[in-house]
Amino acid sequence: VGTSVGRPRLVALSTKILLFSDGGANNLVARALDPAAPGTAISGGGSTVLATNYNAYYDVVRVPGADTAVVAARRVTTTSYSILKVTAALAVTAATPARTCDGPIAISVEPTGTNIQIVRANGTNIQGDLVSVSALADVFTAQAVGTAAGTPVNQIAAAHRSVQNGGAYRCYAFWSAQESSSSATWVSKSNF
Repeated sequence: VGTSVGRPRLVALSTKILLFSDGGANNLVARALDPAAPGTAISGGGSTVLATNYNAYYDVVRVPGADTAVVAARRVTTTSYSILKVTAALAVTAATPARTCDGPIAISVEPTGTNIQIVRANGTNIQGDLVSVSALADVFTAQAVGTAAGTPVNQIAAAHRSVQNGGAYRCYAFWSAQESSSSATWVSKSNF
């Protein structure tokens, strides 16, 4: 893929495998790999799916029942983040909510494929936003997911249960903060 790229992620869709990576120069790029001939899409620079505003942290998952992936990405100016729908043909639909994401960001899609749960760092607050897959429109914003022991928040992960609890699919979030090579005092937390 190249020596100047980082943070690769693979997402298997129905017809293609999407390879996302940091393309350098604040660009997030993707390649659509044909499972029958995966080497054909590896050459070249890939297709830019988020140009000049991407800032190191992103997460990507498949939309159940669709040949599409969704991406949440922190932006250079951390007073907003980007949400992208990326098809197997690398067509992109984007939204940019004006909500702070100054650390990691995670994404999960309900098993029905209807809504996206985004979990993001905002200082020591871990907040969630529920967004519709179809229009990338807000359903709920600034959900209080939890707090971190301090900054920096190092990791956030999110995943939905495949069965309902009380008529809803729970999204579980996990995060850690204050990790360092010289200290074992960092704390991992979770909530749903």
